[in-house]
Amino acid sequence: MKKLFLLSAALLLFVLEVGATTTGQTRACRIAGGQYFEIEFDFDEIGLCLVGESLVGSRDLLNKNARIEIPLSLHHYRRGVRTCTAANMQTLQLGDLGRVDVCLYSDGSVIDLATLLSGKEHNRNAKLNKALGL
Repeated sequence: MKKLFLLSAALLLFVLEVGATTTGQTRACRIAGGQYFEIEFDFDEIGLCLVGESLVGSRDLLNKNARIEIPLSLHHYRRGVRTCTAANMQTLQLGDLGRVDVCLYSDGSVIDLATLLSGKEHNRNAKLNKALGL
């Protein structure tokens, strides 16, 4: 009985933690003025945020806002890096939005290739810049 109780408690904490993370990502995206959605990729789900014409990982925005860490996607974008290695490039199917090429970093952060290549000076990224305080 004790094992069943502990297992039930652990499962409840896991469900609450996953729900809190998803809710946090949704909230961070909404605060940035973006549209949140999830896609399945490599047997996992990735939360994405479309801010204007720019696509970034919703977890990246959440971590940036919580000051937990600076995700590599946003770090490179802010520093003006406009390249993505071939090993990091992925093509994602985003439902109605079609296929999008992204740069997926080792820390799990993600940014679409068009945003990265055009740079923070480009007008297409104005809403993302505003959300990032640039």
